[in-house]
Amino acid sequence: MGIARSTYCDKPAVSLDDTALVETMVTICESFEAYGSRRMQAALRHLGLIVNHKKIRRLMREHSLQPRRRRRYIATTDGDHELPIFPNLARDMVPGGPNPLWVTDITYVAITAGFVYVMLSNRLYRGEIVHKDVSHPGQHDAIVDEALFNDVQQILATNRVDRERGVNADEPSLLAGLLFDADGNRMTPTHASKKGVRYRYYVSKTLITPRQISTRRHKDADFNGTAAPIAKDRNSLRLPAGDIERLVLDRMVQLLATPAEVLAISASDLDPNLHPDSNLDAVGQSALLEAAQRNASALVAADAVAQRGFLLAALQRVDVHRDRVEIRIDRTGLLQRVRDDDQPSRVGALDEDHPVRDDGVIGTSHPDEPALAPHSSERGARDIILLTVHVAFRRSGFELRLVVPGKETGARPDHSLVRLVARAHQMRDRLVADPDRTITQLAEQERLTASYLTRLLRLAFVAPDIVTAILDGRQPVELTANKIMADTRLSIDWSGQRQALGFE
Repeated sequence: MGIARSTYCDKPAVSLDDTALVETMVTICESFEAYGSRRMQAALRHLGLIVNHKKIRRLMREHSLQPRRRRRYIATTDGDHELPIFPNLARDMVPGGPNPLWVTDITYVAITAGFVYVMLSNRLYRGEIVHKDVSHPGQHDAIVDEALFNDVQQILATNRVDRERGVNADEPSLLAGLLFDADGNRMTPTHASKKGVRYRYYVSKTLITPRQISTRRHKDADFNGTAAPIAKDRNSLRLPAGDIERLVLDRMVQLLATPAEVLAISASDLDPNLHPDSNLDAVGQSALLEAAQRNASALVAADAVAQRGFLLAALQRVDVHRDRVEIRIDRTGLLQRVRDDDQPSRVGALDEDHPVRDDGVIGTSHPDEPALAPHSSERGARDIILLTVHVAFRRSGFELRLVVPGKETGARPDHSLVRLVARAHQMRDRLVADPDRTITQLAEQERLTASYLTRLLRLAFVAPDIVTAILDGRQPVELTANKIMADTRLSIDWSGQRQALGFE
């Protein structure tokens, strides 16, 4: 129409030249020293002056109206307290040479329990200097007497044993310090809580502590056709604690309950001086098998603390690979436990006869985390038995599950899946009870979308044996609530439903 676009724009209510504008900005800066160009623009707009922020920035720079940044004062010493202040003993002292006067300051620092542990174990207080794990007499006087220091070390040792066994833990991690991934990285126990329920996991250390990861390419980047459970490394894992702990315990119980495997442990080709059970007669073998059977039964019925004690004594380490789990058993520790634990109630008991291994590896490292299990080269004369369990990884939602091929998994009902099926039947019953009610009306009453309710109602018509399997927890590992709700357009034929949902 021949009209400029600016014709339709509102004109500023007030128009000032640069001189008047700068005077206004100076007035604002006197009241608000920290205002930058953006805040200055808002202040001017509040006064009815519409000015471009680029022009404001230019004028502030030309007239030295830049904001004054306040530097935050960081207090390093807190002298405002009622605690006694140590007097300055060197006020009138004039040093006449090197090292006659050492000056320091007392700083209050928040410390963790592990740091307290190190402090209480420091032999510096005993007037000694430790170099390469060897204590030497120092040139300073001891400030803690020997009896008190020994009592403290005894208490720390007792606490270390309790921590190693998980005595005070609500749910002890049975394989803490014993579990490793295929690259040899320790798998640390961790947990997540949701709605008051704790979910325990073992996570590779590389997923917790970032490190430089090799950029090499791998051809086999998945587990049986599914996405590989990795984040920062090829073999880094995040496994549910219950799956791997159950697998190891079941294999240990199977080992103890199988006479052929127990006798193979006490093979005759071992040194009798190191292995007393290596040259048993018929009576000795019978007693060994009976003791192993008792331990197998007791291990199944034992609590988590007792089970962890047994595993600490019998296992060297457990390595999780892409297609198998390798369980390395300490032959000497297992035979001693089987031979000495005659009473089932003593399985896993760590007393004077069965202390936590204190060979410089387990139980003697940093108190905040379990120590690494040693390699076979560090165990001297202790023989290692390798048990291999072939496994497959299956993705269950966001969770990775361990499945032993050819073995039925334990009944573990999926509460989300059970709740979904139950609600589907509930919605169907409500529609049947009131024939005049439509799906749209029912969805509005339940605060659901009609599409979601339609997909949900289809689950009320699945085969009865599928519903029973879901209630009993015998559904396929891959079947989750999210997966089944992604597409509920199942076949009317029950056989087709079983095939689609993985029951056949």
